[in-house]
Amino acid sequence: MSERPTTVEYPRGTQARGVSVDVEESNERFSEVRLTDGTRIRIKPVITEAIRVEGQWDTEGNPVYVIKSANVMTVSEVRDELKERKH
Repeated sequence: MSERPTTVEYPRGTQARGVSVDVEESNERFSEVRLTDGTRIRIKPVITEAIRVEGQWDTEGNPVYVIKSANVMTVSEVRDELKERKH
């Protein structure tokens, strides 16, 4: 297990000390969303980093983690009239 000291930067400019913990295994799955215009999109997060915040625990005593991720999205179904017309 590889852990490295790091700093967590919160949106309001505050910081906390943390420990970057490597992701050993990940099983992200797509969520499917149907929009009111009939389009179906598929989206899933891809976890790029997990940071355990030092000295912070949730109400059940578990350590607090900050997760950095990127979203992957695909359009799986769309009405023809919404597509770009190629000239």
